[in-house]
Amino acid sequence: MLRGVPAVLGVFLLVSSSLAVPCPGSVIVRVETLRNDSCLQNCSDSTLYTPDNLDFEQRCPRTTLACFAAELKVLTDELSISGCSSFSRIAQRLETLSKRYEAEEDCLQCELLQEKSVDRFLSSLLSTLQQICSKSAS
Repeated sequence: MLRGVPAVLGVFLLVSSSLAVPCPGSVIVRVETLRNDSCLQNCSDSTLYTPDNLDFEQRCPRTTLACFAAELKVLTDELSISGCSSFSRIAQRLETLSKRYEAEEDCLQCELLQEKSVDRFLSSLLSTLQQICSKSAS
């Protein structure tokens, strides 16, 4: 049994490694696939509430990812009306990912964020996911 500093260090490493958020590489691939899907042409006039990297980085990672998930559900519904394939699993994975972060206070509700085009929404989502990957690699 370890005692003293080695024991404390061991507990710290165990806790910090269990709190690390893994890189959502498969989600990135799916978002890139969605972004290149021809069905998005049917949504060219649509806008979605769009968080940005600062929302994620500085204040509200859990709320940011939950907002992306909720807005992706809206987009998935619009795409399914057009007869396009479903991307609902992306939203489910984002919801799961968001729960790995602690709840925050004083975060803007999704509906208070700026509405942007679908392409800009997906670009912001990709940027945020890539940011998570760069943090998990370091």
